[in-house]
Amino acid sequence: MKYLETLPYPVTEIPNCWIPLASGERLAARLWLPQMPANQPVPGVLDFFIYRKSDINVVRDSMTYAYLAGHGYACVKVDCRGTGDSDGIQTDQFSPQYVDDALESLAWVARQSWCSGKVGMMGLSWPGHMCLQVAARRPPELGAIVPMDAADDRYSNKYHGGCLLHYAFSIS
Repeated sequence: MKYLETLPYPVTEIPNCWIPLASGERLAARLWLPQMPANQPVPGVLDFFIYRKSDINVVRDSMTYAYLAGHGYACVKVDCRGTGDSDGIQTDQFSPQYVDDALESLAWVARQSWCSGKVGMMGLSWPGHMCLQVAARRPPELGAIVPMDAADDRYSNKYHGGCLLHYAFSIS
């Protein structure tokens, strides 16, 4: 493995930026942008996140997304509706509303002056599920997905071998 002392591009991190939704609500995003000339837009990477962009994952994300931004990708981590700093109410993890919001976020990233118009998505666990659900809608801005530990089947996500997994139920 090669250890890099410096990255090809300096990186600007923006801890909070608002993405407006058609509903009037806003989603909170953290951005890592490569410092490029204004006439050189770059591809985007979207992580549509349910676990709050400013909590425990912030250190890991700062390393991962700063690395990607330092190599010429604009990285955007979004708190989904009703989580973290975003407006709204959190609902079922597979709600069609989340997919609609992710599509609006994807289009927002693609429209930014720093973006080339092509955006990839990546995510671990629930954000990986979202990559698959968004890709199924075939938005024109989406160039690639990197879903990690993601389920494309809601049943197998909650039941392995027919047995309900312990995280899939709650006490009311």
